[in-house]
Amino acid sequence: MNNLVKLILFISVILFSVMDSPIHSLDYNHDKDFCFNLKKKIKDVLEHNDLFNYNIWGVSIYSHLASQTIYEHNKNILVRPASVLKLIASSSVLHYIGKDYKYKTNIYFSGTNLGNSVLKGDFVVKASGDPTINLNIIDEWAKQLKQQGVSKLEGNLYIDQSIFDDKLYPKGWMHDDLPYGFAAPVTAFQIHNNRIRVFMLPDETVGNPAKLIFKPNTKFLSVINNLITVKEDKDNDYNIKFGKNTNELVIKGQMAKDGDGDYDALAIKNIDEYFLFCFKEALDKIGISSELKLSKEPLKVNGRIICNYTSLPMVDILKKLNTYSDNQATEILVKLIGYKISNNGSFDSGMENIKKYLSDVGIAEDTYDIADSCGVSHYNLIKASVLQKILILLSERKDFMQIAKTLSISGKTGSLFSRYKDTDLKGFIYAKTGSMSAVDSLAGYIIADDKPIYSFVFIINNFKSKDRKHLRSLRDEVLHILKDNIYGNVDNVGIR
Repeated sequence: MNNLVKLILFISVILFSVMDSPIHSLDYNHDKDFCFNLKKKIKDVLEHNDLFNYNIWGVSIYSHLASQTIYEHNKNILVRPASVLKLIASSSVLHYIGKDYKYKTNIYFSGTNLGNSVLKGDFVVKASGDPTINLNIIDEWAKQLKQQGVSKLEGNLYIDQSIFDDKLYPKGWMHDDLPYGFAAPVTAFQIHNNRIRVFMLPDETVGNPAKLIFKPNTKFLSVINNLITVKEDKDNDYNIKFGKNTNELVIKGQMAKDGDGDYDALAIKNIDEYFLFCFKEALDKIGISSELKLSKEPLKVNGRIICNYTSLPMVDILKKLNTYSDNQATEILVKLIGYKISNNGSFDSGMENIKKYLSDVGIAEDTYDIADSCGVSHYNLIKASVLQKILILLSERKDFMQIAKTLSISGKTGSLFSRYKDTDLKGFIYAKTGSMSAVDSLAGYIIADDKPIYSFVFIINNFKSKDRKHLRSLRDEVLHILKDNIYGNVDNVGIR
């Protein structure tokens, strides 16, 4: 074999090994010159654009490889964060409660067995604050009773929610929002986070009522459907409100034929009646009769456990916060912190402990003013640097990737499922989104090979609704720059 052939074989082996190796085998180098040039690129994109200059932006971009801030804007300005605020709740829960914590919810029975198959007496649901209770779990409770040979339940039913106080809404939740699912009451016992979604679809025939589909599928709501299908050239226009009874729903308006329809989420406020109805439905489906009525007086938790449920670990529940942006799950965790740390299951106690945690990790109280932890409150104000600090703290955990996967992933999961789907950003962004009137925010990481390369916080305030799409596009230009500059100053930057 001559020297030329040997050289070609040697080069081929080297190239193959580099191309086949994981990303972390590349020589990352976010050195001083690289960081300076990257900052300049970001400035050129943002600061020469009117959409950046005519609206309020709070921006912080950090390189985990250089351990330094690459770019920040309005670092001393307080902005409204919307749902990216859930990152603070997540970090606080991991600190105080732990990722392995599991809820336990039990139903107790005290009374007599009539003929061994009939239970007559008092039934108490001991609420634990579990935000994952749903109709499937209630069906499972019915199956547990069937397996015990129970054929009938008779007596008083009481839901013990004494683990938390009776305040249903955090500070700053607007009265006009309360009928809707995103602002449903925060209770120690919840079913589907105390909300029902209604999907409204046009009928095939003009003049007929629109079709209504409810999820979860329950007949708890008594519905008056005055939503009429109209011609294709008409716009959807409807109104939904509750009647005199809290389970009476009135829907009226018009739905365009051959259109896509619409949907909304509605808050359920009478959770005791809702559970009794759903529990009876589940029992009836499995052949267990029931004569249960809600107790007007509290019943003591005693007797034996006849039904039980243990939740998934807390790290899985955090997906409800960060992937699906669940407000009720977030605020119920605030109360859990208060209960576990201060034996006071209230918003105030939970928030006091969260603020103590922020102080302990070096975040000054004058850098934020928060009224809730989910971001719904219009009282919330925060500096982008505070959320950046939280992102850096989370990145230092040994289980970082497990926590990062509770966030939405670009083009793959959650609120980022439909974003970046057909771009080269797909799968690189792990982030929490936030959106409300005149607020659009995104905070998270650019991740490669299970490593945080950059963390970023973008909070945009005080813009016209028509500009939201364009503002997101401008922000995405920066994200593309970050993704294209993962590797830094390396000779083999073109190799993937």
